[in-house]
Amino acid sequence: MYFKFIFLSLKRSIKTYFIYMITLVICVALFYSFNSLSSQYYEPLINSMIDLTNVYKYLQLISILITLILSILIYYITKFIINQRNREFGIYSLMGLEQYKVGIIFFIESMIIGIICIVIGIFLGSIFSNFLTKIIMDYVHLSTSFNLAIYKDTCIQTFIVFIVLFILIGSINCIKISKINLIRLFSNNELESNLGSKYKKTNIISTFITFFFPLLSIKLFFIIRNSQNIKLSIEVKNLFGVFLGIVFIIGIYKVFNFVCNLIKKLKSNNVKIRYNGLNLIIFNNIIYFINKNSILMTGITITLILSFASLSAGFAMEGWAKGYLEYRNIYDCEIAVEGVSYLVESEYIYDSYNNIEKYIDSKYTILDSVQVEQYELDSRNLINFDDEKIRIISISDYNYIRKMAGYNQIKLVDGEFLIHSYMNQEYKSEYKDDKIVLNEKTYTTNEKSFYNEPLGDSLYSYHISDKIIILPDDVLKDLQLQKLNIYINTKNDIPYKGFIDIEREVKFLYEDIIISERTTPGIFDTNVVSYLTVSTESERTNNSISGTLIFKLISMYISIVLFVSSLTVISLHILSNLNSQKCRYNMLIKLGADNNMINKCIIYEIGMYFNLPLLISLISIVIFWAQFISYNRAKILTFYNYIDFIANILSAFFIITVIYLSYFTCTYKVYRDNIK
Repeated sequence: MYFKFIFLSLKRSIKTYFIYMITLVICVALFYSFNSLSSQYYEPLINSMIDLTNVYKYLQLISILITLILSILIYYITKFIINQRNREFGIYSLMGLEQYKVGIIFFIESMIIGIICIVIGIFLGSIFSNFLTKIIMDYVHLSTSFNLAIYKDTCIQTFIVFIVLFILIGSINCIKISKINLIRLFSNNELESNLGSKYKKTNIISTFITFFFPLLSIKLFFIIRNSQNIKLSIEVKNLFGVFLGIVFIIGIYKVFNFVCNLIKKLKSNNVKIRYNGLNLIIFNNIIYFINKNSILMTGITITLILSFASLSAGFAMEGWAKGYLEYRNIYDCEIAVEGVSYLVESEYIYDSYNNIEKYIDSKYTILDSVQVEQYELDSRNLINFDDEKIRIISISDYNYIRKMAGYNQIKLVDGEFLIHSYMNQEYKSEYKDDKIVLNEKTYTTNEKSFYNEPLGDSLYSYHISDKIIILPDDVLKDLQLQKLNIYINTKNDIPYKGFIDIEREVKFLYEDIIISERTTPGIFDTNVVSYLTVSTESERTNNSISGTLIFKLISMYISIVLFVSSLTVISLHILSNLNSQKCRYNMLIKLGADNNMINKCIIYEIGMYFNLPLLISLISIVIFWAQFISYNRAKILTFYNYIDFIANILSAFFIITVIYLSYFTCTYKVYRDNIK
């Protein structure tokens, strides 16, 4: 009997669960698709140059954490459903059904709906996982074919997580229903509260001024972060950024006041528009809804902005990272030995170089290699330099690594020094005043002596400077060696496992060369920097792909969850006014309004509720990206194809549009059908 009763109750109230089902299916699909990548049945990437094990582990961890956060959204939706069905639950109690049994009925209904959503979500998730696999394969330039990725372990994991979630939330709701006072189940003060609500009047001039706060705060943020003339510490800039963030949120809140004032002004001053069709009803409903929910809509708008920023950043940074990788992959293998001990003899250093060269040559056949020696100058030798210290190398070593990278050779004019700066940095006019005094001789530079071609990351000692000075070989003889750079090009590719082996060998050969308490007794200076780093093309590629993939996929996951949450909240708030709106629309129908007028009124109202936060967030994020591009144009053009950069951002908005249209259409259909 109870199961038949539950079935009839579920059939009668299925429309109430519609938004809940869509949200739940999306959550399950996302959870399954991301966790399927770490399944034991998921075919691993067959490529010796790439190891994405950590990527899959991070995605699995993040998906579980986000799902736990989503439990708040699921609870919020079930709370809305309970409020919508209060009268129905009250009737069950009057018919003699005990309230705790009413709670059990709702619990079983929710479980049935939940299980159905899990099954549908797993199916859609298996399809979406192909999309994720394609993203991964595109990164490593491999092809993939479509297959229905339904894995046993991921299915079990998905069922366990969501069933436990349903049981916890269902138990809370069951207890809540059993304790609700019977009178409250029949009370519905929505209409009364609507009729008693008064519009909050605000000064339109002050509102118009604060309307521009979000735009000004974005502009000021980029000015403060990028201006060379504003001499503030990072901490002060961060505090100012927090302040501008608060101003931005206040400005977003004021935007809704501005819209209310604008609609009210339009309604008051233009009689023709006011009395055209049902415009008067539409205006009043929109003003009431925005005025009542301005804080909520501000929160939704901020959430949408974060969603757009996360998704567009994930897509945009993908190309940036790929472009940056091309600038880093200059040599097949780079070894940096920072902090060479002054107690180590030069013969020992060259023996170590020969040994590592023999080791790599025996496995991968060396085509070319060189050991570059770096020395250091301080303020005693530097005149007008911004840097207190700077590293120098010989012109012969510099030309050799240029030759290995495929660049032309450079001639050094007597009495001049060359500057090689980190990629994409430009010549500064103040460089012409820089002078070096060494061995009682002064060296100068000019714009023609400035170079910035990519020569790998290990060349620069970033704790000192992002520039390298090039001087003649003979003037470096009496200087203390500070750093070694070894550059190697091989005939055969070095796989990722080979990088690990080389790193172990370098540590064995060079750990007695760098400054440490063991090699240099009495060294306690905390300012001394010493380290060993090894990088190969496979290691750089693997790290870049792993980091970019994690960032892109997680940003996609978070942005979709935020977007779905925002649209769910908007949709539920619109549908929560159905009881009061039914009376109004029934009255309009009795006064002669036809179906077309009613549908038009519904579309305008729902469109305003959905589109206003969306429009404000889109304008904000477009302005943000416009400012970001204007201040970082040089870097974008260096690492990225400008058209691809814009195309990736637009592709992110396409995904958002599809989800938005689904929620808008669903909400409109449920709202219209309930009104009818």
